[in-house]
Amino acid sequence: MKSVHGRHERKYILLNNLNQPVGPSDAVVTEFGSFLGTLARNATLCPLDILDWRKMDTKEDIWEYTKDKYDIPEDVPVSQFKELLRYWNSEKLQVQLAEESSDEDLT
Repeated sequence: MKSVHGRHERKYILLNNLNQPVGPSDAVVTEFGSFLGTLARNATLCPLDILDWRKMDTKEDIWEYTKDKYDIPEDVPVSQFKELLRYWNSEKLQVQLAEESSDEDLT
């Protein structure tokens, strides 16, 4: 994985609603999985004597190194964002906001 560990630009990784890598292509997803495998085999980052992931003190180091090599969006999933937009644009919310605004004007 010298091509990943040695590169300076980041590759984009698309996640699904379960935060699983799904794109932008199968080749990038496969490369990403292989890259993570190299990290898992690194005794400094993933010591064999730590049996519980929650007890590893290198999790942040692994995450930061991964983000150096890949652009992994840490966003609201599209489905949730669409639902939020529907809520913000709903007539019910608009009426509620208008009422609250007029109540504030009275005070």
